[in-house]
Amino acid sequence: MNFTADVQGMGVDGSDPRIEDRVKGGYIDVNSNATITHDQIFGPGDSWTKIAIFVKMNSAPDAKDGVFRQWLNGEQIFNVTTVPWIRSSASESENAKWNLVAIGGNDFFQSYPNSERHEEWYSIDDLVIRNDIPQDLGGDIVDGAMAPPNPPSVQVQ
Repeated sequence: MNFTADVQGMGVDGSDPRIEDRVKGGYIDVNSNATITHDQIFGPGDSWTKIAIFVKMNSAPDAKDGVFRQWLNGEQIFNVTTVPWIRSSASESENAKWNLVAIGGNDFFQSYPNSERHEEWYSIDDLVIRNDIPQDLGGDIVDGAMAPPNPPSVQVQ
């Protein structure tokens, strides 16, 4: 996502998301095709940004009931409940479960031409992977389709 035109309608209530502009103040205009800089989303200099993401697999190939939610600094900005994560065109060998987490990479999140490429440094701290939504992000609200998954069972022998 580029935090502009391709996020229209992905806000909490189906409207456009309200994403704080941490450089210019106010909110980013998601109806424009303007280039959004890394600092506008994640903050300039020594600032820290808390990012939380919740994803839920769709119930069957091509079913548009997969979920993508995102929070920045405790404020929910995205709530999409129509994601067809797995398509029927997927190969039989494709695993239809979440089995990989990757952190990092900013190659396509740049506001400058490729001829001016430079290194952008960032730090990641306190990475947590969970099977539910934390209470401080609304995890105590259960609305049927968004109920957190059951915890894994552990068998002791």
